[in-house]
Amino acid sequence: MTRFREGAPNFPSFCRRFGFHLLLVASCLLLPVHCAYVEAAVVAEADESPGVGDRQRAVVLVILDGLRADQVTEERMPFLARRRREGVWAARAETVVPSRTTPALRAIWSGQPPERQPTDPSVATTIFDVMRAVDLRLGFFAAKGEIGRYTPTRLFDTSVLPGAWVPLRWSAEEVLPRAAAYLLTRQPDFTVVHLADIDTAGHTIGWLSMEQQAAQRRVDELLSQFVNQVVTQTSDRSWVFVVTTDHGGHGNDHPGDLEEDRLIPWIAWGDGIPQGVVVQRTVSIVDTAPTLLRLLDVPVPDPIGGVAVEEVFSAAGY
Repeated sequence: MTRFREGAPNFPSFCRRFGFHLLLVASCLLLPVHCAYVEAAVVAEADESPGVGDRQRAVVLVILDGLRADQVTEERMPFLARRRREGVWAARAETVVPSRTTPALRAIWSGQPPERQPTDPSVATTIFDVMRAVDLRLGFFAAKGEIGRYTPTRLFDTSVLPGAWVPLRWSAEEVLPRAAAYLLTRQPDFTVVHLADIDTAGHTIGWLSMEQQAAQRRVDELLSQFVNQVVTQTSDRSWVFVVTTDHGGHGNDHPGDLEEDRLIPWIAWGDGIPQGVVVQRTVSIVDTAPTLLRLLDVPVPDPIGGVAVEEVFSAAGY
């Protein structure tokens, strides 16, 4: 005979009475996540962009959300530290103020600082608009659904991220395999890969905590496997990778009042990129936008701000 504590709800009766309502609520919460997958699949099947496979060089932008510049060390992130030595990297790179994800990523998308970004992101000219105007194939993979609120995902051949209004973050173990499969099968010209593990550990436990350091090591190892897989299985293409972030952090946040919040890594490597070059000027996060366009041989129009990192183009490959 089943007994219930006095004053406790009769659970079977509760389920019979409210089970349908609970199921309905759960379905509503999960629907945006499901729709993200469905939308991506439909776009991938429907969009046959001219120029697919025409360009030999593909560019991948990797955004390691919440990674401080001083954390790219041999001990904590050996893969990125090695790539820094083998490519071009900024001795000092800064994000925008306030150092928040939304204004920082919009700065990358448009090359414009927060004070010059339109309130309505749908009217902003982004690098994605410029790329699609010349028929480039684009992919977008993100760990945080909220990024979809200010990113023109309609321009992407495939976009995979949690539903925009679902408080859910995907791990690197979930994002990277999907991105790798896309890169190997769809032959995109440009792809964004956003990972949030380091940022999640910072907000939950703290920046520089043991848990965040573990997240850094795990992300570094997974990123190494991802790059290896993509490069070795596509011998007919040239690859360029640019790694940066939206902000650093201290304590459990990143308002931008300290350099620990504002200083970010900025690293580029790959075919045609010079090795062992240190950019001596301060690189702003907005400089990422024109640099990405030039890597793809796309002219930089006036609405796109920033100054391209010229050191990236100093090798014979450019």
